Amino acid sequence: MNLSRQNSIADSFSRAAATYDEYACVQKKTARHLAELLPLGRKIRSILETGCGTGFYSQLLSEAFPQAEIFSLDLSFNMASTAACRLKGVRNVHLINADAEQVPITPKTTFDLITSNGALQWFSGLETALECFRKYLAPGGTLLVSFFGKRTLEELASTDKTQIIIFNKIDILEDKDRISYVRNKYDNAILISAERGINISEVKEKLLELYENSYKEKSIILNATQSKLIAQIHQIGDVVSVEYVDDKV
Repeated sequence: MNLSRQNSIADSFSRAAATYDEYACVQKKTARHLAELLPLGRKIRSILETGCGTGFYSQLLSEAFPQAEIFSLDLSFNMASTAACRLKGVRNVHLINADAEQVPITPKTTFDLITSNGALQWFSGLETALECFRKYLAPGGTLLVSFFGKRTLEELASTDKTQIIIFNKIDILEDKDRISYVRNKYDNAILISAERGINISEVKEKLLELYENSYKEKSIILNATQSKLIAQIHQIGDVVSVEYVDDKV
């Protein structure tokens, strides 16, 4: 991986490490799905995990294969450190701050299982990732990965939800042709850099537009004695006005 790109990615994730888990809903869901696909019936003695992040999936791997030695890599030092806190006391997970394209492991070492949750897009290319995995996968071993595609929301049963397509980290994308490709393929997408504040105002405007379009105003008549229900309405909605008529509200 290009050194400047590598450093940009590592720095970006390091800054997000402390709050990453609060917003990684999709990553956690795909991690649980991957865990359901693990080859539990096979004898797995060694595992290589690339892009371990905060260690959520690493923990699932440890629970599924308590006898295996698990080597979990992440390019970001802060991410690996956060994972270390999560996995404190877990003895079979070895956290390594390293680039998965240059695995700091003896070339003759192989693994019964190589797995990665939502991290393949950070390799220089899919071919690079697969070549890396091929070198370290033991004969008859298992490769299990997840990555994001155009059917991700469908697979997560989220197609009925209102969607905003946002591509982040455009400031570290060196290949400008990819930006043009994204703009052409997803004409309604918003391309941003959360770190540098690029196009954040567009996201705010879109969110406000969605909120206004989904806002519904209704008139409700209740008995004045229904104080608990009235209080709940005030909590969950925006009460525009209140009018008392006899024993009604």
